[in-house]
Parts: sequence; C-alpha cells; structure tokens
Amino acid sequence: MNKAEIIVLHHTLSDFQGDQIYMVNNYHKEQFEMKSQLGWWVTYHWFIERTGKMTQVRGDHEEGAHAIGWNSKSIGICLAGDFNKELPTKEQIEAVGALIVRYKLPLKFHRDVQLYRTCPGPINKSLFDAPPVLPVLPDEEVKKAENIKKQISLLSELVLRLKLLVALFTKK
Repeated sequence: MNKAEIIVLHHTLSDFQGDQIYMVNNYHKEQFEMKSQLGWWVTYHWFIERTGKMTQVRGDHEEGAHAIGWNSKSIGICLAGDFNKELPTKEQIEAVGALIVRYKLPLKFHRDVQLYRTCPGPINKSLFDAPPVLPVLPDEEVKKAENIKKQISLLSELVLRLKLLVALFTKK
C-alpha cells in the first residue's frame, strides 16, 4: 500500500524520439515483474512523453519500484528523455506542474532520495514549479452562474423595453 509523501521525478536516459512508454514497459516487465492494476509493468505511477502525453501506469495506492526506501511513500513520475543531454520539453514541465497541483506533494529528484543517482540529470527543480491554476467551479456553481447571467440578460432586455415604453408615452 502506497501512502505518498513526496513525488519522485525520473528520466528514461534515452534519446529515442518516439513514444518510450512501451520500451520502459517491456524493460520493467523483464526486471521487476510487478504488473499494476492498470495493466502496465512500468514501476512508476506516471509516464510523460516528450509531447506532454501523460499516462497513469500504476494506481496511486499501488507501491512502485523506482526509489529504494521511498517506493511505498511516493508517487513516481518518469519523463521520456535523457536530461544529461537535453532539457525536458515545455509540455513535460507543464504536465509535471499539473501533477504537483493534483497531489499537493513536494517534488524530489531521484538523486535527492537515493545516493549515487544523478537522475533526472543536472536540471534545476525550479523548472517544475507548479503553474498557477485557475479554480474549477463545480457543475452546480457553473449552472448557478449561467442562470444569473440569463436573468441579468432578461432584466436588461426588460429595462430596455420599459425605457422604450416610457419614451413613447412621454413623447409630445
């Protein structure tokens, strides 16, 4: 059972430009044989391609196998790419930001929680500061706002008609 306290960020160390999730899935199947309840062998919780495409590959409650000592108390995120040679894409950074907002947990790099790791390369954590998020209103609040908007529109139309009537009857 996973009780997440932090998010741990990784990279694939691959400069392959296509989708990498299937390569990682096959490699992890051979190495760990830990199939998730979502049907993946990937031992992180999320996988993010260069395009920003996010795939949840392990349930939040499932233990991962990505950071020794932290597997049962973290959400593992892996980004496609070799950040020893390149920076993550804007889309990947935005996707990580969205997950930080979702989980409301501090971000740690793999190298922060496990000695002798350099993952995810020499990039700076400030790249992944969570973006500002506009509040999302519940459906009922949206419906209330739409009703108020309609009522204001109807009142405006009524006021305009009343002004026209007053103008007609006061005209000499």
